[in-house]
Amino acid sequence: MTSQSTQESRSDHQDDLDQRLASLSVQVSPSSEPCSLTTEIARDLISAFMPQQSSRSRSLATLSLARFSSPPFHTEDVSLVFEPLMRVNLSDSLPSNLVGALSCLVAIYSVNPSQAHEILSSDAMLQLCLQAPSDCQGTHQEKVPVRLELANLLSSAANHTPSRSLLASSTDTLDWLDHVVHGKQHTDTIEDVVLAGTACVARIKLRRSKDSSSMTGITDTESVQAISKQSMAKAKVKGNVTGAATQLMLEEETLAYGLFRRMLIDYKVHSDRGESEEQRNGLLTALEGLAYISISSSIKEALSKDMVLIKKVCSLASTPKRKPVFPTKPSEGVPTAASVYQVDPTLPQDIDFFRYDTALQFGIASIIRNVTAYKPTLSAEEKQIEKLRAMANAQASAKGTGDAVVGDDLESDDAVSERCSRLLDGDVVPTLVSIALASPPTSGPQALSSSGNVNPSTEVRNAVGASLLSLVTKQDKVKRGKVVQQGGVKALLALSVPIISQLQDSAKEEAKDTAGPTLFGSHGVQASLDLSSLQALSKLCITADPTIIFGSVRNSLAAAKPLSALFLSEESSRLQTFEAALALTNLSSLGPSAASAVANSSLEPSSKVNDHCSGSGIPSLRDVLETRIMLEDHAMLRRAYVELLCNLIQDEKTFLNWSGDSDRERDGKIASSDNGTEAVCQTGKATNKIHLLVALCAPAGVQKEASGGKAEKSEEGIQEASLATRLASSGALATLTSSPTACELFLNLKPRTINIISRIISPGTPFKDKALKGSGRWSDQAQIRELESDEDPEKFIQSTRTNSDDSDEEEVDEDAEADAERADLASYPDGAEVARASLAIRGMTIASNLVQYLDWVRSNPPTPGGGDDSAMKGPAATFEASGMVEAIRKAAVEGVNRMRSQDKTSSPDPRVSQMMGNVVRMGLESLKILGGLGIDLHV
Repeated sequence: MTSQSTQESRSDHQDDLDQRLASLSVQVSPSSEPCSLTTEIARDLISAFMPQQSSRSRSLATLSLARFSSPPFHTEDVSLVFEPLMRVNLSDSLPSNLVGALSCLVAIYSVNPSQAHEILSSDAMLQLCLQAPSDCQGTHQEKVPVRLELANLLSSAANHTPSRSLLASSTDTLDWLDHVVHGKQHTDTIEDVVLAGTACVARIKLRRSKDSSSMTGITDTESVQAISKQSMAKAKVKGNVTGAATQLMLEEETLAYGLFRRMLIDYKVHSDRGESEEQRNGLLTALEGLAYISISSSIKEALSKDMVLIKKVCSLASTPKRKPVFPTKPSEGVPTAASVYQVDPTLPQDIDFFRYDTALQFGIASIIRNVTAYKPTLSAEEKQIEKLRAMANAQASAKGTGDAVVGDDLESDDAVSERCSRLLDGDVVPTLVSIALASPPTSGPQALSSSGNVNPSTEVRNAVGASLLSLVTKQDKVKRGKVVQQGGVKALLALSVPIISQLQDSAKEEAKDTAGPTLFGSHGVQASLDLSSLQALSKLCITADPTIIFGSVRNSLAAAKPLSALFLSEESSRLQTFEAALALTNLSSLGPSAASAVANSSLEPSSKVNDHCSGSGIPSLRDVLETRIMLEDHAMLRRAYVELLCNLIQDEKTFLNWSGDSDRERDGKIASSDNGTEAVCQTGKATNKIHLLVALCAPAGVQKEASGGKAEKSEEGIQEASLATRLASSGALATLTSSPTACELFLNLKPRTINIISRIISPGTPFKDKALKGSGRWSDQAQIRELESDEDPEKFIQSTRTNSDDSDEEEVDEDAEADAERADLASYPDGAEVARASLAIRGMTIASNLVQYLDWVRSNPPTPGGGDDSAMKGPAATFEASGMVEAIRKAAVEGVNRMRSQDKTSSPDPRVSQMMGNVVRMGLESLKILGGLGIDLHV
């Protein structure tokens, strides 16, 4: 037979196999009746993986294997049918039969690892696989494909926990891998390098004691399980068998790093256009190997300094990934980047031939994630365990019976930050952005439906999000600015879309199972949900002006949804919630429209935003924030919540909720129907909010005492400076007291509580509770308490009157409060004078609003026959007893004297001069009004 006739015969055989496989793919499609996996079908599937077959045949065979490995087919038939056929092929000596069996088993591992394990663990099957290279007839070059497929099989099997245990317990397997990696019989051809690299990846997987099915979470401190005879012999020569595991792993990682680097740079296992299947496998092997060894501290450091390799890896993300399986369809005009393929009409219409190479993308993103990863934050208990472990390791290392801890210095925050800086200089951010936005094409007959321009792989998205989070973790404006400049924000917004969708689905399901809103608004989210992308976006929005990041106020509102999702999610850690609150505070500072967008945000899937709790039971951020402020006892979180509230008060509904105006509207509707019971309850809730904000205006150490609690201290026993909380809460009150309702509720508080504001205006101002004696004035918020559902409103009111008459209050420790005040002012970055002026102008604004309210009450009595002064006497007595009049007078007089005596040659801070000038102005205006009200100003 001539050479031409032989080629024609092979072509005819190829066409026949392709037709049978195409027909089979139709039979196993979801829309067809399920067929049985027969011996003839299995034989065709194995034949499709032989070297002489096309990529199209292998693709169709893999698709059919995937369908046979899922319902409604009997998945257990896979091992029963394929095992005897593979045993026959592996007993043969022809390279094509050996490659077909080994490659087919690799494909089964990719779609049905449990059935693949059943085949590999069957009687003597592993031994047959290991003997295949030696049984193969042919030259060295003819044996290389067999050895390569065996290495691929071992690497794939090592991803499956039972199979990995099987291989790790096989000394023959470990010896064969060592022989391939260290053997001198091979040449330096690309095939031999790829073979050695694949075997090296398999060895690394087998020597990990934990599950290697995912590269996430593997650490370089894990113990070693599998050691070959050759490695143990080396360890005995060195005289330290027990400590050999770690040293052998370090040597192996160094060898592997050099090997994978050669594959990517020296041998160029990839090409710029349409690489072959062998080249692509070599490329993925090199990336997978680098991803595995890049969890080692020494490899992280070496890789971050190897800019040639980093740039080579990053360049792969922008290279066309796969050679078309089908020829391009001829078309007129200039061809576009998105090719349209001529698809066989016999194939099922749901086959996705346009998928992006997510395996390559995952490899690149995993390498960057591992190199930039910071050590996880440990709890107090975990830190103690780490200390005990370090002590045990140190003692064992001193005795020569344990492994020394290697690379601790390379895992410090400073070392990781340096690595992040190097990678930023290596332009990894554009690579991450390209991967994040690599959504499937939307044109062509088989186009995928896409909800947005974002990568379809969850694993790839998580790896990119974690990488970007590490790059912006350090509070460095230069680093974060580079991420923004290179498109990081666009990628983070795209990555947030599927996360928000998952959170919304979970919130919707939870709302169906609960009678009312929950505290956090989100429950039942999968534990695997990764919020790194949302956290990275929040970090960027904390340190930079949102209008600079997004270009305008309108564009900045795009960040409201992802940041609110991080804030509302119950899956968020305390740190993530804190950072989300800070970012939302910055965003809501852009104006009322931004504040409303943030306040109305929720995990409601629809675009409709409802007041308070929506009909679906999903609360808005406005409602969740209110609950958290009332219940939170962590100082830093409470500070962030109050600062956010201070900006959200620009939103009308938030203002109504906190000023009591919305409660007053409800009171008018319900007071006549149920004897005012609910009205009293609603009023109590509104007053509680005002009371809490006033209490938070006190210095650290007296805040909780003002609300009936104990002072909070940090873990070191030092009371945390509360100036930021005081500024935020007093700023919120300054805005809220522009409402008459809020002023009325404010003046219903005890004089001792209102005296906190007096001391903000003028420190050390005392209160005079005795001024209320005989005035008939009572303080219904002596204690923060709500009306119980079964309690009589009259008895409730009487009890509050009784409590208010008890004037045996604890005396203020003036020295302690003065020390706390000085500590607060000293903590302000712009100086104590600016801090003092900032507090004073907020306190004076509150006082000015209250004075104007008293004047308004006198001018607008609630009852026509009540007289001009009757309605004002009670609030005015409380105002005077709180020391507010004295504080206003002292601040005004001291301010005037200061301006008069100020040295003309000095140059005071203009901010202080402006604020204190406003304090004096408002103080003088308030004193004038108070004099007109008949209040004695000579206190």
